[in-house]
Amino acid sequence: MKPIPLQSGLVVIFILFGALFTWQQRELPLVRNSLFYGDVAHAIHTEGVFSREAARRTFNKPMGFSVLAAPLVAWLGVDGGLKAASVVATAFWSLMVLLFLRRYAKDPAIVGLGLLFTFLNPLVIYQFTSAYPDTLFAGFFLLGILFLDRALSREAKAWDGSLGALAVLVGIWVKHHGFVLLPIWGVLGLIRRSDLQWQWRESRGRLWGWLGPLLGLLGILLAAQKGWVPTFNLSHNQDNFLGGQERSAIVWENLQCLGVYLWILWGGLLPIFFLGRPPWRGRSGWLWGGQLGIFISTVLFYQGAAYNIRYFLPITPLLAWWGAVRLSRLGPGGRQGLLGLFLLWNGFTILYYNVPVFQRWVHPHISLPQVDNLRLVSEQQRARENLAWMDHFTPSHDQTVIFLSRYYDGNTPRGWERAGYFADGTILHYAPYWEHELIERWHLRRAVIYEYVGVGPERNRLQRDPDIQDALQKVNDRLYLLNLDRPPPGVEWRGP
Repeated sequence: MKPIPLQSGLVVIFILFGALFTWQQRELPLVRNSLFYGDVAHAIHTEGVFSREAARRTFNKPMGFSVLAAPLVAWLGVDGGLKAASVVATAFWSLMVLLFLRRYAKDPAIVGLGLLFTFLNPLVIYQFTSAYPDTLFAGFFLLGILFLDRALSREAKAWDGSLGALAVLVGIWVKHHGFVLLPIWGVLGLIRRSDLQWQWRESRGRLWGWLGPLLGLLGILLAAQKGWVPTFNLSHNQDNFLGGQERSAIVWENLQCLGVYLWILWGGLLPIFFLGRPPWRGRSGWLWGGQLGIFISTVLFYQGAAYNIRYFLPITPLLAWWGAVRLSRLGPGGRQGLLGLFLLWNGFTILYYNVPVFQRWVHPHISLPQVDNLRLVSEQQRARENLAWMDHFTPSHDQTVIFLSRYYDGNTPRGWERAGYFADGTILHYAPYWEHELIERWHLRRAVIYEYVGVGPERNRLQRDPDIQDALQKVNDRLYLLNLDRPPPGVEWRGP
C-alpha cells in the first residue's frame, strides 16, 4: 500500500483531533452567535428555506452557513447539528489549506511547516466546535483564489473560471466579507496581465472562460442586493460595514486586534515571521502582498472586527507560508530552537483557551486576552453551570425560567430549550428586558431569572425595578431568584 504523504497525514491527524475534541466538548451548550445561527437553521428546518420566518431571523447576517447546516440540525438537533456543521466546515478548510500550500509553496518541507503553523493554534482548534461560519468562509476564500489564479493563466481549464466565480459567490453567501475576493480578482488580473494578453491573442475561449462567469457573478450580486435572490441577505451589508463612530478610532482598535491575533497564534516566533523578505518576490510578490493588503485593510475598516480575531483566519495560511520559509533558512540549531518555542507556546495557549480546568488553574498566575472565540469555551462552561443551577432551582420556583436578552431579537436562548436542557413541564418566558408588568402578564410568584447577554451595571433593567428588590436573590452575575412570597426585610428567610 502506498504510504500517506506527510502533509496529508498532518491534515488527517488534525481533522481526527478536531472531531475528537468536539466530541469531548459535546456537553457544552452553544453560546452567542452560534445560538443565532442555530436559530436561523431551526427556522429553515421547520418553516422552509424560503420562509419569511427564516428571512426575518437573519438580521444583517448572511444565511449560507445556516442553510447548509439545516439538514444536520434536522438530523442531530440544533446543538449537535451546528457543531457537526462546524466540524465539516473546518475539515473542508483544512483540505483547502493543503491544496493552497501545495500549489504555491511547492517544497514538501515548507508545506509541512506551513500546515503546522496554520493548524496548531487555539483559534483554529476551537473552530471545530465553535458552530461559527468562519472556517467555511476561509475555505471558499482559498478555493476562490486557487481557481481564479488558474483561470487567469495559460494553464486554465474549461471550468476554472466558473468554479472560481462559484467559490466567490458561496463565500459571500456564507460571510459578507467574501466581497473582498472581487478586488483580489482584480489584483490577480494585474499580476497575470501577460497571461491575459496571451489569452486574448491565442485562446479567446480561456478568456471568456473567466470573463463570462465574472459578469454573471456581478449580475447575481446586483440582484441579491435588491433582494431578488432567495437566501441572500445583502440589503443591510453596506450600512453594517460602514457603521460606527470615528473611523480612525475603529482602525486603531482593529490594529490592536491584529496584534493580538499574531501574538496568540505565533507568540515568540513572530520576529522570525516578519524579519527579512517574504517568500514571494518579483511579480508574484504583488499578488500575495496585494491580497494581504486588501484583506487586512477591509478588516481594519470594519467596526464589527474589534477583538474578533477570527476575521483574520482566511489569511493564516499565507502568513504561515511566510513563517515556514523564514524558519527553513535558519541553521539546524536555530530551526529546532524556534520550532520548540513555537510548540511550547502554542501547546500552552491551546490548553489555556480550550480546557476550562487548565485555565482556572493557570489564570491567577497568567492572564491572557479573553477575546472573540478564545473566550467562548469559558463562556460555554459558565452556561453549562448556570443551566445546572436553573435545573436545581426551578422545582422550588414554580417550574418557571425567564430569559432576559437583547441579543439580536432576544430569542436566541431558545436554542437551549430546543436542545432539551430543561425538564418537561418547565415554563419558559423570553423578554428583551425586565418590566414590572411581566409579573401580571405571566402570573409570576416565583421564577428563576437569567440575564443572557447584557451590557453595563443595570444590563436588562432587572435592578431598576424597586418593587422587586426585596424579593430578588442574586445567585451570580447572571442568575437571580424571584420570590414574591418572600417576607419583608428584617424577617429571617432561608431561601428554597
